[in-house]
Amino acid sequence: MDSIAGYAPTGRQLLGPGSDLVELSGADGRRYTAVVFHPEYRAHNAINAALDVVESFLEAPMVDGLGELVAHDRPGAGFVYATGQAWSVAEVIRLLSDLGECAGVRAGVELMKQCGTILVEAAEVGESAGVYSHGGLTPWRVLLDAEGRVNIIGHALPQVEILVFHESPDRIPREDAFRYCPPERIEARRENFTSDLFGLALIAFELITGRPVYDGLINDIRIKAARGEGSRRLQQFREQIPPQVRELLTTALRPEFRDRFQSGADFLESVEAALDDR
Repeated sequence: MDSIAGYAPTGRQLLGPGSDLVELSGADGRRYTAVVFHPEYRAHNAINAALDVVESFLEAPMVDGLGELVAHDRPGAGFVYATGQAWSVAEVIRLLSDLGECAGVRAGVELMKQCGTILVEAAEVGESAGVYSHGGLTPWRVLLDAEGRVNIIGHALPQVEILVFHESPDRIPREDAFRYCPPERIEARRENFTSDLFGLALIAFELITGRPVYDGLINDIRIKAARGEGSRRLQQFREQIPPQVRELLTTALRPEFRDRFQSGADFLESVEAALDDR
């Protein structure tokens, strides 16, 4: 890969389900991060013409912590964000796992606070542009800089591999494609801001425990994700996760919209309460 929209790859790349993260260097010497979709998905309408109407919002979302789209390489399905040097939560989880460690409870709840603040505001601001949720939140879309500040990229870029699976059930994506899905995405139903908080809770759980909520063979993971069985999994870690944090995660991971947090403010209030519980 010679360049992406005029930005030069540094050689650092992280493989992911459906798309990869590629670190880039600009003419200004700054580092950037590109979400590059796998070749088999690059022609899909969801990451081409369907994005034209929201592109101006993606370029200037006016939400602190939400990555701005600075360039789009259409033929290569590369979406470039001004991130500086950053590490995805997927990398952090993997590194800790290799060391036999996990980030722990407080780190997971802090991530929920930072990400939740960004996602809730993004849903509110994005509504006028027709963008009601992130649409594809995974550990590959949440980046951390050297100071631990969060930058969420890929807003409004859907999990194309899941869309293709719905269109052609024989094209089964890898396990990680299903692992961070709310039930409504598995069932091809509409999503809203609670879908983002559901995905965030799945990521936070893995950061806290070092284990994904949905584990096993790919078909097992898909079925568990479709049923939204996260709250059941939480009971297996009741000794590791304090009650208030368990309650926070349980509410965020309920299968139905009506049983989750009814507003972003309710969610953030619950996160603050968990952080205050030493």
